[in-house]
Amino acid sequence: MSIREDLLKRREELSAGRQSLLQKRLKQSGASGPELRRYAHEGPTPLSFAQQRIWFLQQLEPESAAYNEIIAVRLRGTLQLPALLQATRTLISRHPMFSVRFFDREGEIFQQVAPLFASQISLPRYDFQHLSAHDCEQAVRQQMHDLAAQPFQLSQDVPWRGSLLHVQPGEHIAVFVMHYIIADGWSIHLFVRELATLYAAIVQKVANPLPDLPIGYTDFTLWQREVLQGPYFERLVTYWRHQLAAAPSLLTLPTDHPRLPLLEQRRQSHPVIISLTLLKALQTLAQQNDVTLFMILLAAFALVLARYSHQDDLVIGSPIAGRTQIELEPIIGRFVNMLALRIQFTKTMPLSLLLQTVRTTALAAYAHQDLPFEKLVEELRPPRSLSHSPLFQAVLALENVPQAQAQLLDLQISQLDSTVEQTKYELFLSLEARGEELQGRLDYNGSLWNPMSIEHLVEQWFHILTVLLETTALTIGELFASLPDGPWTEQTTPSVEVASPPQISRPATALEERLMQIWCEVLDLPHIGLYDDFFVSGGHSLLALRLISRIKTRLGYRIRLMTLFQGRTIAALAEELADQH
Repeated sequence: MSIREDLLKRREELSAGRQSLLQKRLKQSGASGPELRRYAHEGPTPLSFAQQRIWFLQQLEPESAAYNEIIAVRLRGTLQLPALLQATRTLISRHPMFSVRFFDREGEIFQQVAPLFASQISLPRYDFQHLSAHDCEQAVRQQMHDLAAQPFQLSQDVPWRGSLLHVQPGEHIAVFVMHYIIADGWSIHLFVRELATLYAAIVQKVANPLPDLPIGYTDFTLWQREVLQGPYFERLVTYWRHQLAAAPSLLTLPTDHPRLPLLEQRRQSHPVIISLTLLKALQTLAQQNDVTLFMILLAAFALVLARYSHQDDLVIGSPIAGRTQIELEPIIGRFVNMLALRIQFTKTMPLSLLLQTVRTTALAAYAHQDLPFEKLVEELRPPRSLSHSPLFQAVLALENVPQAQAQLLDLQISQLDSTVEQTKYELFLSLEARGEELQGRLDYNGSLWNPMSIEHLVEQWFHILTVLLETTALTIGELFASLPDGPWTEQTTPSVEVASPPQISRPATALEERLMQIWCEVLDLPHIGLYDDFFVSGGHSLLALRLISRIKTRLGYRIRLMTLFQGRTIAALAEELADQH
């Protein structure tokens, strides 16, 4: 049975009502568009738009391991090491993204699949059995940290690595580290499930039960570029341009520390647990108001941010799987997209009406989710700054896929808690199903807030959820009046003053003149001034990479992407390059 047949069979097993709802949602999301297919292509292929964003972010910090994802799988019982290695090799060979390399060609980034030999796929072993229980725990934690902290050189390395930790007799931990450019949260769950399935088949000496994949990830990247053009693309852009017109570019939540022009990323976390009792009550509330659990959580998150930012118009980001075609479900790759959910209200609005407003906003966003966030930023050209991310700085994520667990003969396999994507957003509230609860955390930038302030935010978020359970007849203004003031020492978010540059446009040196020629080519402009901002003049992430590549090729200068972000003008860049000699 093929993957498509298997997935269609699973769909047919749903009730008629669920099939109807699924078909409606798929149609809204654009999944009824052009069918995916295998493309007759050889050689390099372009990156998907989601991959382009990760590549761009990695180039800002080329030595950083912030875009590594770690997967830890506990293996308790009798482990057959040859079977585990064979299962790993089969899984890695099954998904081409594990053997991909990336390279720059005149500022355009491409990927090339180079299948790995079995001898190139290994699981180095680390033995901690001789240590005491306490020392072993510390050593395992440190080893996992060290494995995840090694950055990938994407133009040279395969974007994954694996190891096997022997913790004690009868207990191992398999550790896999992957770069975000080849995987997302859905891929992680898929990886663990398939690894368990393959291991069981090998141990039991039965044929590989996994059906052949209908397409590869590179087929998706080619399909994506084919689909995102013409009237369909224009319809998506028109919706988002209208939806985000005049939206605030910055969440003005008070901070404990000043917002600097170059904001340091200092990630900290506060745990969040929604108990079974609270979860059931929220699910009942959602049913009564014809909304989803996510919409309830989003409304409460928007309210707590609005109360302390004093904004009645704010944008919150939310990741969505991005697998709108059924053929994408069994593929390991980066499909996740970010939606910009704009919430607007007045203080006289009842909470019940806010829930319906959030519902309408979310459903419309789902229906237009095919526009990649990277293309949205490129089209809207919001103000770019190293002090905050574009369009939104707060994100809410709800993951309903439980962590993988399996009992295989005399071996128990379970996925351990491990770090999820380290956010570059200032506030990232993530929740996922763990048993009968929702567990997660609020990640925040410690260079802006102290732990006490974040604890206060979480407490008030829970308070708002409680109020919603009691009554939705209150107005937003009445709700706000019941919330205490915050503990922030900086009661406003300071803006960064930018000095006006001298009004000089002619190049004064040969270097400035050659830089000006390259800038005009890359931006497709007839002329540009020495002090014109690259990003204000139409530049975006991909054009920035192209600019850097042409400067290297034609002028022989190697510059980092961060240098361009810090010095956005020809004059500033020329001064930086002159200092290199």
